[in-house]
Amino acid sequence: MISPLAGSWYIDGQARGWSAAVMQPDGKVVLAAPQAQSGDSTKGDFLVARYHGFPSEARNCSLDIDGDGVVLATTDSLMHARIALGMTGSAVTSGITFAPNALRSNWAAIRTYLVTQCAMVIP
Repeated sequence: MISPLAGSWYIDGQARGWSAAVMQPDGKVVLAAPQAQSGDSTKGDFLVARYHGFPSEARNCSLDIDGDGVVLATTDSLMHARIALGMTGSAVTSGITFAPNALRSNWAAIRTYLVTQCAMVIP
């Protein structure tokens, strides 16, 4: 979905406005605007900017803790419950069968994801 967006950027000291914005599935924002004004030598050019997050890197927190593309009670919710109960390390992943395409299937990777992308504080 593209929508109008108020804002400005500058070329040769002249303020120009963004004409469209879209939020991507990864949480990043793409802005677009025509660069040229009538009479500019750059007529027909345009500008696209992709922002990665404010003020720090965008967070992409999801209930899909193992990163396999689906949220399941037998993996993601079970791990979340164990973590909420204060468990860490192999106690979080013990007895869980991870999908072959899971991005995170060990405590180190899961902890890093939860701390960096979900702002969780985990010892």
